[in-house]
Order: sequence, then C-alpha cells, then structure tokens
Amino acid sequence: MLKSCANWKCSSSLVGDWRIGKTSLLNTWAQQAQQKGCVVAMLSGEDSAAQSIQTFVEAITGLPASNEADHAAEVLVRWAQQQAKPGLPPLQ
Repeated sequence: MLKSCANWKCSSSLVGDWRIGKTSLLNTWAQQAQQKGCVVAMLSGEDSAAQSIQTFVEAITGLPASNEADHAAEVLVRWAQQQAKPGLPPLQ
C-alpha cells in the first residue's frame, strides 16, 4: 500500500492498536525510500512539530517559517524544489 501511494503520489492513513507495529512499518518504508534517494521526514503528531504550522514546516525543512499559512506553504515549496533530484518524481 505504501509503495503504491509513493508511486501514485497519494496519501494514506495507517491506524491500528497500540504497539501493533505501525511505526516499524513506516520506518521500514522510510529506509527503502531513502535508499532510492527520496527525502523522508518522519514526524509525530504527538511531538512539538505538530503544535503549529510554523513548527511543522520548520521541523520538515529546517528553515525559519511563520505561522501564516501562505508563508509556510512558500517555505515548503522552496524547500521541496531544492530537494528535487533527477529521475525521481517531484516533491509535492
């Protein structure tokens, strides 16, 4: 399922009982994606990165951002463009 989402540029939700292996599955997928040269940003909705638009964008990009949605989106777009690699689909 995760491979299909990566190929088709879609999203998915991974839900399940506590300690069933969701994070392990995501870590395995992330490792495989990184081996192919893809950029992977692992964030948890329970960490400080989920507190605001600003902290979310800064956690992904490492760049300063504001809590204003349009500015944060611009920071993400610029960062994604800088991460683009030949032979891989563009980050969106």
